[in-house]
Amino acid sequence: MNEQKLAELLPIYGEMLFPMSGADKAFVELKGGFDKQVLILLCEGSDNAETDTLLQKMMGACQLQSHDYKVASAKPSGVLEAIQYYQPETVLLFGLPLESPVFDAQKEKYKPFRFAGRRFLLGDALTNIAASAELKSALWVNGLKPLFDIA
Repeated sequence: MNEQKLAELLPIYGEMLFPMSGADKAFVELKGGFDKQVLILLCEGSDNAETDTLLQKMMGACQLQSHDYKVASAKPSGVLEAIQYYQPETVLLFGLPLESPVFDAQKEKYKPFRFAGRRFLLGDALTNIAASAELKSALWVNGLKPLFDIA
């Protein structure tokens, strides 16, 4: 059989064929909408009133409202799973690595990059950022401003 006929016979699926049940997920949805397809993943245990206020201020400075971004808490093993589940355009990882047993992005924190058609920004846990003026500055100047193209 020639390759052209073979290609006609092999359907390619883009949707998730086996959706995960709530019990199978290695991440937990916390709040927000997803209008602008921004996914913010926090390390487990870093969601509290102080970090929530910081996150709202940061996203407000980026001209994003709560309905524009989804906030979820994840285990390190659940980062790629959450990205696969939500299919975001932009991913902010706070206190979480972008890696798996077979893949490691090895990218600098607070320096945006593109990978697999998505924009990424890695940072320290929000609890650490909230406690450090230096980390807040690095996140804003080196990370969020270039990521969201803010002058």
